[in-house]
Amino acid sequence: MRKPIGMVISGSLSEGILLRINPLKADEPLNVGSFVTIQTETTIFFSLLSDLRSSIAHPDVALFPPSPTEDILVQNFFTLTALIKPVLVLDAATNNIVN
Repeated sequence: MRKPIGMVISGSLSEGILLRINPLKADEPLNVGSFVTIQTETTIFFSLLSDLRSSIAHPDVALFPPSPTEDILVQNFFTLTALIKPVLVLDAATNNIVN
């Protein structure tokens, strides 16, 4: 099993799934157009990474941004989210395509 790079925070199968990226666990660069999998206990979603968005937790952070060496501040005030579009859904137990 591959290691998780984030947590699903919202979304739908038709509009896409929003994933909050954990910067400590994302060893490889994330590129729009990459294939990713979302695994649950019963289902595997083969998906396309369609968008990346960075944001800040509070508007004042933009006025006085932490330096890159202040890891704790960077992790707490900056977030990276990815929009994932499921392409194929498999049953995890049988590997059959789910309609």
